[in-house]
Amino acid sequence: MGLDFRLSQNLSQKQILSPQILQSVELLQLSTTELSQRIAEELDTNEFLEMKVKESVPESTAPADGAFGDGAAATGDDSHVDGWEASYTSDDRDFGTVPTATGRDAGQDKIEAMNNAPGDGPTLAETLLRQFDALEGAAKLRPLAEQILFNLDEKGWLRVPLEDACALLADRFDSADAERALRMIQSLEPKGIGARTMAECLILQLDPADSRFATKKKLLSEHYKDMLDRKDGVIERALGITSDERKAIYRELAHLNLRPGASVDPDGGRRMYVNPDLSTEWDGERYSVTLINDWVPQIRISRRAMEALQRGDADKDFERYARSKYEAAKALVEAVKKRKQTLLHVGRILVDHQKDFLDYGPAHLKPLRMQEVAEKVGVHTSTVSRAVSGKYIQTHRGMFPLKDFFAAGTTSVDGRSESRESVKLKVKDIIEREGAGVPLSDDHIVQRLLALHGIKVARRTVTKYRKALGIAASRHRRSD
Repeated sequence: MGLDFRLSQNLSQKQILSPQILQSVELLQLSTTELSQRIAEELDTNEFLEMKVKESVPESTAPADGAFGDGAAATGDDSHVDGWEASYTSDDRDFGTVPTATGRDAGQDKIEAMNNAPGDGPTLAETLLRQFDALEGAAKLRPLAEQILFNLDEKGWLRVPLEDACALLADRFDSADAERALRMIQSLEPKGIGARTMAECLILQLDPADSRFATKKKLLSEHYKDMLDRKDGVIERALGITSDERKAIYRELAHLNLRPGASVDPDGGRRMYVNPDLSTEWDGERYSVTLINDWVPQIRISRRAMEALQRGDADKDFERYARSKYEAAKALVEAVKKRKQTLLHVGRILVDHQKDFLDYGPAHLKPLRMQEVAEKVGVHTSTVSRAVSGKYIQTHRGMFPLKDFFAAGTTSVDGRSESRESVKLKVKDIIEREGAGVPLSDDHIVQRLLALHGIKVARRTVTKYRKALGIAASRHRRSD
């Protein structure tokens, strides 16, 4: 059989998303801040878009038909310039704004309270730098201190090597200067700041006036691993102390703080400013969901731009240019409208399903999958994923990412569904109630879960939840 080039025809089907749908999908997954920036860019470059003064009318009703779908196109006839005027006059208001019977601004009280809330205090690095400036000889080593302090983590520890923290100043200071600056920082309050290991953090908090100071320092510097491994006999022989003395030292060390930085800056310098997209409040019968528009500019088609074109004195080239701008403006307005509708619809389903979570707390979070929400909205699962990505809801329990309302779960022996968070909290409760001298192993916790709550899980699952809660294994929880 010979090889040659031939022309042939065949029929095939494939799905191609229109530019309008692609834009709707893109806007749907943007956070509030990113959407505001995108709209601001379009306002600067498209004459057919204008920003409307915000009205105190919330959006609190989700569309009955789940108005956003992967295959839906932007509505309206924009095939000819004759449709411009009709399109504008039929939507001479902010697109997507739905009046409600209450007439209240969504989240207005909460937003006002947040605006009037006191600002954040100084960070850990700023607080320590003020103390450092008061030390003798601080002026010369201040550049090194700044580099070290701004490399501390939320615990107040120096996790990076000292030479790396001071690398930018290697041409001005040597390693001895860096060590001297670190020692000065470690003398600051709270004690334990600037430590590089757990043992060093505890040693920095020891009181030199303590009669057991030397013994404690030797224990932490030379036998810290033995202490973690509960090699009590090895420690007693090495330090020349009795069992009672060792227990007394352990009790005193237990009062020291492994997170000294958290006492100065509980947020760990990782403050994240979030604008909520939705708000929910109890109206006496159910939780109502409202869309917060305060962070996003409200846009519409510009009447002035359309009237200028409708005078008929523009040439064909400019008319083609104006038509493309109009189509882009209308597609953006429709995409923003559909984004609002989808977000409201998804938010309503999440709040209705997780009512017990809002009423009673995280222990009552119910299992919920994105596929279940997608089926109720009538869209693809990926659409729900985009809708909740980076979105937040303000509740009376605080602000939560919408993704927190989804939870995988397990089924109890009596058929009840339990979310992972609920099981995790039950594990924590069982451990907190255990006897101090006889901590429960993970196998025993599995048995308690089954006996007390009818929940059957594997031991490895309990181990995973215990580690996620930051709880040590049973051998490390044993106290004498």
